[in-house]
Amino acid sequence: GPVPWCSDNQLCFIAEQVSHHPPVSAFYAEHYNKKISFNAHVWTKSKFLGLSIGVHNIGKGWVNVLEHGEEYVLTFPNGYGRSILTVPWIELGGTATITCAQTGYQATVEFITKPFYGGKKNRICCQVTQPGEKKPFLTINGEWSGVMEAKWSDG
Repeated sequence: GPVPWCSDNQLCFIAEQVSHHPPVSAFYAEHYNKKISFNAHVWTKSKFLGLSIGVHNIGKGWVNVLEHGEEYVLTFPNGYGRSILTVPWIELGGTATITCAQTGYQATVEFITKPFYGGKKNRICCQVTQPGEKKPFLTINGEWSGVMEAKWSDG
């Protein structure tokens, strides 16, 4: 593969901070034999939210499935540090999108933040649409760290 220190049957990952003002990170990963690669750039905007901190991830990623000539462009969810004065924990929130110009398929993944009282952590709702359609043909709900359920639309 193009990365000289990796064999053709290894996943190779490289990350580097490419700018300091603003801080921008760049990533590249590939598996030469599986003909898949990923590259991305991301920077953040942080905000204090009382007892939490929110981190808005700005940037894009590209997954290339070379065998099929497909490129998937994706965005990233936000991150949150909760209960920073007591027992801290982290979660994802907001919307991430995945689109493929070659096939026309799109996915919208909503990372649902835990309510202040009750509720579960790490929940998602994903809707996948076909080219030219607004109604999803597939909906996925559940916990990204656990069990998810996929439902195909009728018709």
